[in-house]
This record gives sequence, structure tokens and C-alpha cells, in this order.
Amino acid sequence: MNALMDRLKKLDTGLSVRIVVLIVLIIVLSTINKNFLSAYNISTLLETIALLMVMSIGMTFVLILGSIDLSIGGVISCGSVIMARLFPVIGGWAYPAILGFGLLTGFLNGLIFTKLKIPSFITTLATMSVYASLSLVISGATPLQIDTALKPMTAWVNIKFGTIPLVFILVCLVVAVFWVVQNKTKLGKYCFAVGANERAARMAGVRVDRTKIIIFTLAGLCFTLGTIIVTTKLMSGIPTVGNSYTLLVIAAVALGGTSLAGGKGGVLLTLLGATLSVVITNGMVVAGVDVYWQQIVYGVIIIVSLATSVDRSKTNLIVK
Repeated sequence: MNALMDRLKKLDTGLSVRIVVLIVLIIVLSTINKNFLSAYNISTLLETIALLMVMSIGMTFVLILGSIDLSIGGVISCGSVIMARLFPVIGGWAYPAILGFGLLTGFLNGLIFTKLKIPSFITTLATMSVYASLSLVISGATPLQIDTALKPMTAWVNIKFGTIPLVFILVCLVVAVFWVVQNKTKLGKYCFAVGANERAARMAGVRVDRTKIIIFTLAGLCFTLGTIIVTTKLMSGIPTVGNSYTLLVIAAVALGGTSLAGGKGGVLLTLLGATLSVVITNGMVVAGVDVYWQQIVYGVIIIVSLATSVDRSKTNLIVK
């Protein structure tokens, strides 16, 4: 069993290609625009990578299961407006409250998925609609500004140590925790086993449904960690703030090499994918690419990434 897990978790053959692409992109962009490697832009890149990475960690584990979570955009939007509503009432306790909200949404996704036997794609597409609509109801479809008097409780999001933001350091700690979960715990091994072959995992004694529920719950937690960063940075709860993150997160995870077929991937690969995604975004801005075309580019990136990482030895694959 352990030998199988080690084999499943080997880095994909496209890893070296992704690293080379990242290096080439940095060289090209720094040549096009001398400010690309300025202290300000590096700090901005690290902040953006941190935000994208913390949300992508949860999606990574879900994809390793061979499932998908499309509720992320709705969870972020709903969490953002709830947080803006709670701040004036309970102050700093809004942070654990939002994390609790994330755990609850993830748990419900996992419960519906496993107990009602509804595919994760349909389950999370439906809950995305629910949470997105709730965000509009709670906010009245208008942004909710956080009172500047509460700014001391959100000031941490702007702290920097030279060019390195505190947010980036905190997210690196989160990455380290999830790397340990992935590589040193039974949950991590079970996640890979279920994604590689769910039937074999059941026969080996893995509690598949419990594993899925825990993974979806942790994904919800990661989504709301991102919500906290977005909301405190903007000092407002925006009911549509999460709309763009579904595509961004899936693109980042796919760029890293995590397979939608399940059983292959990892948080460090996603870190690479998130970095690539952010550098590409920044590069398109530097090159003056229209924002609508940027979404087209992301769609193409997902297709290309999946085409280069899919395991063609498997047939009749579906998202579970």
C-alpha cells in the first residue's frame, strides 16, 4: 500500500517544463518592462500568489479525489458580505466566524455529495448558486463598506517585511501544514488512494465517504481563508467578489499538474501553478492585454494544462 502511495505521488513529467516556462516568462517580462522585478511589483506578485495559493490548496485535494468543487466563487462572495456585516457587531471574532462558515459550507458539500450520491460537479454547481444568491440577499446587491474605525483589526493584511508581505509568510505556513497532511498523514494517503481507484480503496478498508467529507470541509476552510484576505484588503464585502476566482483557482491547480482524473498532484505543484498563473496575469497586464481576453487566455491555459497532464492510460473517466 505504501509503495503504491509513493508511486502515485511522484511528480509528473511536465514539472521541469513548467519550471522552465516560469523562468523564461520572468526573463521575458523583466526585459519588456524593467519595473517587473521592482520591489513594489515583487511585493504585489507575492500578495497575489498568496491569495490564489491559499484557495488553490483546498481545490488541490478535491481534484486529487477525482472530484471538483465549483462552489468556491459563491462561498467567497457570501463569506465576504457576511464578514462585512459581522465586523461592526463582533469585531475580530468575525475571523473565526467566517472560518466556521467555510467549514460548514465544505461539510455540507461533502455530505450532499456522499450521502445523496449526487456527483460533485452538480452538487457544488448548485451550492455555488445558493451562496452567490445569498450574498446578494444579505448585501442588498451593493458593496458593504467596513468602517474605517475598524481598520486596526485589518491592518495586518498590509504589513510587509521589506518586500515580503506578512500575508505571503502566513500562507507559506498554511502550505507547510497541508504538505504535512498530504505526505505524513493517513488522510493524505487515503485521498490519493480514493482518487486513484475508489473501489480498491474501499476494499483496502479506507472509509471513502468520511475521507471525501473531510477533504471538502478543508476545501471550504481554505476558500474562506482567501475570503478573509480579500475582504480585509478591500475593506468591504462585495457580493460578486468571488465570481472570477473559480476559473483562476482551477487554472492554477491545473497548471501545477494536478489531474482532474484524480490520484495525482500535490500542494507544492499547486504553488508552482499559482506562481505561473500570477506571472502570466501580470505579464498580460504589462503587455496591455484586454481584461476580457485574459479570461479567454485562462480558458486556453486550462485546456492545454489538462491535455499535457491527463493520464491517457485510463478510459471512460468522469468527475466523481
